[in-house]
Amino acid sequence: MKVYCNEQLTPKKQGILREARQAKKFFFIWTSKGDVYCRKKLDGSQVIEVKDLIIARYLESTLSEMEKKQIQANNQRALQKWEAANAMNAIA
Repeated sequence: MKVYCNEQLTPKKQGILREARQAKKFFFIWTSKGDVYCRKKLDGSQVIEVKDLIIARYLESTLSEMEKKQIQANNQRALQKWEAANAMNAIA
């Protein structure tokens, strides 16, 4: 059984979260106590608090096309590994 817990965000914070997710620069994007945070990698990279839409839009504009493709490929590989691990857990 899967359980999901979602925060209720204000429309402004929902917009910030949406923009940050569209940037595809960060592998981890989450909310905590109504604030939006992101991190590039699992291995101790800096956590960035995304406080407004300008910052969220800036995240996207700072990447080259090659970096975007590389990040998308890395995210896809990590997602496939995660899905395979969950499939093995579901069988067990």
